[in-house]
Amino acid sequence: MKILIATPLYPPEIAPIARYVKELATRLTTTHSITILTYGYIPEKIEGVKIITIDKHAPRLVRIARFFFALFKIKADRIYSLNGASVELPVSLHSFLRSTPIVFCIGDTQASLHAQKSFWHSSLEKLMRHRSQTQSTVPNDKPEILPFEAYPTQSLAKWENEWIAHIKEVMKLFSYDT
Repeated sequence: MKILIATPLYPPEIAPIARYVKELATRLTTTHSITILTYGYIPEKIEGVKIITIDKHAPRLVRIARFFFALFKIKADRIYSLNGASVELPVSLHSFLRSTPIVFCIGDTQASLHAQKSFWHSSLEKLMRHRSQTQSTVPNDKPEILPFEAYPTQSLAKWENEWIAHIKEVMKLFSYDT
């Protein structure tokens, strides 16, 4: 399956959602063709994953338009879209015009809470929830391995199990046509 991950953040950004996208792409690339479309510069590479960046310093409407047109150049069977108005707007328009099934992930709960304060952003998020399968949970961050402390074997095993269950959930959502 050809999967496009549309995200506002990706490493070298340090936000938790950026780390989540990198881990998700790394895990999905073992069995699927993955492309990431994101805002930024000089993204961290992942073997076997195509990464397309849009200049995040361009004026807002210009960068959203560039993101929208980039979506049309990418051939994808499914889109995995993370929340953020700069992604939700072009992805929802693209899905409407192309009928590409979407899984909408609310990976950044603070952004979602902020969006609810704005009529336009909350309307856009409601549209995304209506037009797609929605996922609202993501695995916790990877436990830190610290010097002079015991190796976190149990925490790492729990994290790995969270990811195994998460990937199964994502694939189940991808199996539904929206």
